[in-house]
Amino acid sequence: MRRYAAAATALILCCYVFVHAAAAAYKSGRATNAYRDRAGEMAHHAIDAELFKHPERLVGVSMRMTYRIDKLGRIDDVKIVSGHRNRWAEKTAQRILAALKLPPIPNDVLREMAMDHIDAVSTWSYYTSRAPDVSIADLDAAVSAYKMATRPDASIGPIEVISHDEIRIYQDGERRNYTAMVREKGKWVVGRVVLVHPR
Repeated sequence: MRRYAAAATALILCCYVFVHAAAAAYKSGRATNAYRDRAGEMAHHAIDAELFKHPERLVGVSMRMTYRIDKLGRIDDVKIVSGHRNRWAEKTAQRILAALKLPPIPNDVLREMAMDHIDAVSTWSYYTSRAPDVSIADLDAAVSAYKMATRPDASIGPIEVISHDEIRIYQDGERRNYTAMVREKGKWVVGRVVLVHPR
């Protein structure tokens, strides 16, 4: 993924994945977290490999995907909601997820979840960066700080890089309301929150 950041038009990818139980309280045991991280990484790498063949079609794309992983690692019931509708990106992501074979869910995860499947929610946001010197690690750190300052399950919309020391995290695909994260003494903190009321 990092090799794409060096392109003339730097395309920044932010992928945040969490897994939850659909019909029970969320459980985040060690085994479940480990499987969640592995499954999420495999899913976003598979989607990246296909979508990044056409980076010019990704600018401004923000997708929220829900899908089910059965105990054999098969993905089904894929649903996608986009901020700005991009049928090509949606169909591509849906096709990749439906064809992807993940590792079977380990028995200790099934016991932690108390069910025979995992319902996953993934958010992908793609945006053109105006500051190529901001790395993926920087963005990960900024988003982590944002979630700590708001809530762990905060929704992440498109991300716009303003400068080396400022990014904007939008609440939705319309790019209207956002939180500005700024770098102070090497750490990301909330700078300001902008809420624009519709006219």
